[in-house]
Amino acid sequence: MTKLLILLLALTIVGTYAIKNKDKINIYVNKVSPWANPSESYRYYSLPFCRPDNAQEVSESIGEKLSGNRKMTSHYETFLQTTVEKKKICGREFTREEMDTFRRIARENYLFEFFVEDIVVGNVAGYSRDGVLYLVTHLVFNIWYNKETESLITADVQVRDFESIDITDENKKYYLTFSYSVNYIESEETATINSNKGYDTYFSDEVHWITVISGVSMSSMLWLLAFIITIKVSKTDVSDTYIGNDTGDSKVDDDKSKIKSLRNEVFLRPAYSNVLAAATGSGVQLMLIVILMCFLGTSGTYYSGRGSLYTTAVVIYSLTAVIAGVVSSRVYMFIGGKLQSLNIIFTACLFPVPLFTVAFLINIFAWVRSLTSALPFVTIIFVLFMWAVVTIPLTIFGGITAGRTKQDELIADANANVKGTPRVIPNELKSWCFALAGGLLPATVMYIELYYIFTAVWGHKIYTMWGMLFVYFVLCLNLTACSSVVLTYNHLVNLDYKWWWKSFLHGGSMALYLWAYSIYYYFAKSGMFGFTQSLFYFGYTSMACLFAGLLFGSVSFLSSLSFVHYMFEKSKVN
Repeated sequence: MTKLLILLLALTIVGTYAIKNKDKINIYVNKVSPWANPSESYRYYSLPFCRPDNAQEVSESIGEKLSGNRKMTSHYETFLQTTVEKKKICGREFTREEMDTFRRIARENYLFEFFVEDIVVGNVAGYSRDGVLYLVTHLVFNIWYNKETESLITADVQVRDFESIDITDENKKYYLTFSYSVNYIESEETATINSNKGYDTYFSDEVHWITVISGVSMSSMLWLLAFIITIKVSKTDVSDTYIGNDTGDSKVDDDKSKIKSLRNEVFLRPAYSNVLAAATGSGVQLMLIVILMCFLGTSGTYYSGRGSLYTTAVVIYSLTAVIAGVVSSRVYMFIGGKLQSLNIIFTACLFPVPLFTVAFLINIFAWVRSLTSALPFVTIIFVLFMWAVVTIPLTIFGGITAGRTKQDELIADANANVKGTPRVIPNELKSWCFALAGGLLPATVMYIELYYIFTAVWGHKIYTMWGMLFVYFVLCLNLTACSSVVLTYNHLVNLDYKWWWKSFLHGGSMALYLWAYSIYYYFAKSGMFGFTQSLFYFGYTSMACLFAGLLFGSVSFLSSLSFVHYMFEKSKVN
């Protein structure tokens, strides 16, 4: 697995596009979409733009197809260091229906996306200003290159107001001429710039230090509180279970006696332990994926746009399935599970099956609308093949490897000693509601960064702050673990021995806060509209919430499990 990850990094690492002097520079057309609805994207030639007679589709990677790229050859021709002043590509009279389409492009500020070799460029295809609709008919390509290495550095495409045509009049016949020009600019850079000048980007120097400092402060205070509880309470009070020592503090002694009374019930096997173990294993796998993705992002792996990002995600998810199998089986056997084969199946399907279901339903709608986001049949088969042939076998292998884990003695003794109906938990509904507070602090820390992430995913920004994202992620993990320990202790003090699923909810509730933010972003920040965009947005955002819920839920559960086990392990009498 390590060799494959290294190979993946080597194949996608930042480099240069070496092109010999006077060699042709390929400019491919890709897709167009309304500025407010980027998921509602169409093939460029599905709209009445000039199309060459011999236009051909360009071979694309699995990641490019997953990101909705549909590249085709174009009229735009240029050679390295050869300036093109102004070259006509076509001119004709357009029909009323075609002009109506152009007006819609201008009214909704459609954005086009091209590729100069592998560099993404884009701009508006039409726009409205003061009630007047303008269609862009002339494009200016600017290409930066290094003369010594004869390599491309970056590129952009510009539009000029004085060469845009007023198409507001619906009764007028229009003869339109489309053209382009190309400028070459020398650069001292020796490697391809990670992003491009055709899109706005977020660079890692735009850090949000105030949010980071506040997050570190909250994390430190919670860590200190969890440390005090673990050392002072767990090591002292509970270890006195069979000794009967009093501290002299009535509040502490009362808490101590309550926790002592739960020494059997606290390790009763939880309901749906199979699902709990599978969710924990899947969450640990997803956590590892985020860490690896941040590392690769910081190293510049995703320089060629979103295609490499999707490719990397698919490969890493497939290869890390063994981790999910190991963790899930170890947790399941640790708490006394007997149906290991069923546990492995749950683990392999818990996240992929909901994701595939949502993606398939959305894909059917995209096919009907002829959107570029509709995945080709071959791509769907390939993804399912990777899941069936790589992910599931690795999950099974991990489960078998960890299958020798023995049931914990404390859990075995508790389930053997407790007879009859367990005691009634006071205010259990209140306890469940209180458990939801666990995800509040991590969500607060991530609030600022969520705007940038959502704008990159659902807008026209390119996210580059991977190092900063990793810092936020580590802060959220620490806050989740510490808050879960504190909340679990509160459950035990209130005689709530059903802490297993509640501890998972401490971190898993992050999904609810993320969902609430997604609703706020959609209506207050994005400007999105229409059923198509709403379907894509809420469908895939729901899967992102499930992703976050499993990830942070597994962290909070494992933290609470370690805390509770450590606390009562001290009370064992040899």
